[in-house]
Amino acid sequence: MEIDKDKNPQVARLQKLVDRSGNKFKNAFKDIEVSRNYAYGSRKGKKLKDQYTKSDLVQSNQVFATLQAMLPLTYAQNPEIGVKPESYVDIEDPMLPMTRQFSRTLEVVLNKALGDSGLKRAMLGVVRSVQTSRVGWVKMSYQREYQTDPIILNRLEDAQDQMSALSANMSTLMDEQGYSQDELTVKEMELEQTIASMEKQVSVLKSEGLVLDNIAVEDIRIDPDIDCIDNYKRASWIAQRTWMDKEAVKEQFGVSKKELEKLTSYIRSGSGRPEIGGTARTWSTDQDAESLIAVWELWDKGTGTVYWWAEGGRDFLRDPWQPEKVGQRFFPFFGIGFNYVDGREWPMSDVELLMKLQDEYDLSRTQEAKHRELTKPMFIADRARVSRQDVSSFSVGEIGEILLIDAGGQPVNQVFTPAQHPPMIPTVYDVTRVRGDMEWVSGLGDAQRGSVGRAKTATEASIQQEGLSSRVDSRKDMLEDFISEIAVYGTEIILQEMPMELIQRYAGQTAFWPADSMSKDQIFSMTEIKIRAGSTGKPNKQMDMEKWGGILPEIKEVMERAIMMQEEMMIPITMNPWIKLLSETMRKADEAFDVMEMFPEELVQYLDMIGQQKRQMQQMEMQMQQQQMQMQQMQMQMQQMQMMGQEQQLASGEMALQDQAMAPPAEAPMPQ
Repeated sequence: MEIDKDKNPQVARLQKLVDRSGNKFKNAFKDIEVSRNYAYGSRKGKKLKDQYTKSDLVQSNQVFATLQAMLPLTYAQNPEIGVKPESYVDIEDPMLPMTRQFSRTLEVVLNKALGDSGLKRAMLGVVRSVQTSRVGWVKMSYQREYQTDPIILNRLEDAQDQMSALSANMSTLMDEQGYSQDELTVKEMELEQTIASMEKQVSVLKSEGLVLDNIAVEDIRIDPDIDCIDNYKRASWIAQRTWMDKEAVKEQFGVSKKELEKLTSYIRSGSGRPEIGGTARTWSTDQDAESLIAVWELWDKGTGTVYWWAEGGRDFLRDPWQPEKVGQRFFPFFGIGFNYVDGREWPMSDVELLMKLQDEYDLSRTQEAKHRELTKPMFIADRARVSRQDVSSFSVGEIGEILLIDAGGQPVNQVFTPAQHPPMIPTVYDVTRVRGDMEWVSGLGDAQRGSVGRAKTATEASIQQEGLSSRVDSRKDMLEDFISEIAVYGTEIILQEMPMELIQRYAGQTAFWPADSMSKDQIFSMTEIKIRAGSTGKPNKQMDMEKWGGILPEIKEVMERAIMMQEEMMIPITMNPWIKLLSETMRKADEAFDVMEMFPEELVQYLDMIGQQKRQMQQMEMQMQQQQMQMQQMQMQMQQMQMMGQEQQLASGEMALQDQAMAPPAEAPMPQ
C-alpha cells in the first residue's frame, strides 16, 4: 500500500477509525435500507416468493399505516419541562430564595430555547428513525459564529450565511485562475445581489441559541469497541458525516479551488442519498452541481478535541478545536432505540417486527386476487353439436340482439352451459388474524388504527387498551428520559453561552440570572429539571379534565386546612403537615411544579399577620378571662370573709350568753 507522504498522518489515522466503524456496521446499514424500502412500499433488497413477481403482488402498505398511527401516540407535542428546587434544599438555606427565582427564570428560558431549536421537528424525526432505522440520533449545538461553530445543519436564520457567501465570491473574483468568464460573471452578479440584500437588512445580522440537528443512522460512526449501541456514552469517540456541496465547503472552511479538486466527490442517487461508490470528479463537469463532499466531524473524548476533515483531503479543514464550554457529558450526540434485545448490538426496528406479517397480508390478498381471476364468467359447449360460427355469434352478441344458433333440435341451455368455478371460501383469505398479530406486535389497537377488524366486548376492548397504554407509556418514558438528558445538557450550555440580553428577551426584564459562573454552578446543582409524565404524547383533554376534576376537591380541602393551620400556628410554611401532604399528592399526580409556588412570600406574611392578630385576640381574651376569674375569686374571698366575720360575731354572742348563763346569781342588797 502506497503511503501519501503529503497527507497529515493524524487525518489518515482518523479516517481509518471511521472506516473501521463503517465496516463493522455495514450489514446493519444494509438491513436498515431494506426496512426503509419496506416502509416506503418497496420490496427492494427483499427476496420475494418464487411464484410471484413484484407486479403480481397486491400491496397494501400496512407497515407505513401502523407507523403513522403510532407516531402521534408516542410523540405529538413538545413536553412540559418544569424546573424547581431539589427536595433536599432546606427551608433555612440562604440560597433557597435565589434558587426559586432562578428556577422560574430557567424554566421559561429552557422551554423557549428548546422550542426555538426545533425540538418537535427533531423528536418526530428521532421517532421515525427509531421505527424504521432501529435507532435515532440528534445533535445539540449552540450557534454563535458561522466560521467557528461545529457543523450545524439547521442553522437559525441570520445574515452569517450571506456574509460567508460574500467572502467566498470575493475570493473567487480575486483569484481568477481556473474559472471561465461565465463563472466569474455569475460570481460577480451573486456578489452584487448579496450586498443589496444585506443593505436592506433582509435577515437578522446574527442569531444565536440552541440548535438541534437530526442525523441519519448511516452518518454516525461510533468507537467499534462498544458492544451495544445503547452504550454509546462510554465510547472514546463519535463521528458525524455531513454531505456538503463544494460551494458550501468553500464558504464554511475557506477551501481553495485547487484543494477542492483533490477531494473525493459523490453523486446523488435516485433516493437523494449520495452513492458511496462514486469516483472523484473535476470541478468543470456538468454533474459537479450534484456532487457532494463527505465532511467528517469527530469528537475525541480522550484528547478533548474536535476534528474536521473531508474524504480525500490531505489535511484538516479547520484546526483541531478544544471546546471550553461543554456540558457534564463531552459528546453533543444523543441516541435512542426502543426494541433492544439482550446480547445484541443493535435494537430491532418496528418495520422489522412487521415485515413478515406484511408479507403474509400481501400474500393473502394476492391469492384472493388470483382466485377472483378464476371466477371470470364463461360458458361450456358441446363441440360435436356446436359449430365455431355459432360460438362466435354467441360470444360477440350485442345487447338486444337475437342470435340464431343451430342446436340440432336440442335446448340451447343444454348446448351452452355456464362453467363451474372453484368455490370462494372467504375465511381462507381472511386477514383478521394477520391484523390482530400486527396490533399485538405494534401495540396499536383497533381504535387507534381507525377501523374495527372484529367485534369486541367492552371488557376485551378495555384489556386491549390497557395493554396498548402500557407499551405506549413505556416508550413515552424512554423518550422523556431522552429529552431530559437533552434539557440538562442544553441548560449547561445556556449557563455558559447565553448572554443576559437573550435571557431577558426570553424571560423578561425581571429575569433572575446569576452573574458569576460559581453562583451558576452552585444554584444549578440545587435545581431539578423534570418533564411532566405523558406530556409528549397525543393530548387527551377529556382525560386531563377528569384527572384534574378528581384531585381538585382534595386539593381545595388540603389548601383550606393548610391555611387554617398556618393562621393558628407560628411554624415555617414547609413544616406545615398539610403542605407536605399536598406536595406528595402533586408528586403522585405527576404534576411537575413546586407547591411552594402556591404560597408566595407575600401570602405567607399575610397569613402570619392574620395568625398573629388572632393570637393577640386570643391572648387578650385569655387575659380578660383571667381577670374575670381573679375578680370572681376576690368576690368569693370577700364573701368568705364576710361570712367568717358574721360567724365570729355569732360565736362571740353565743359565748357571751353562755357566760351569762353560767355566772352565779347576784346577792340581794342588805336592807338599811
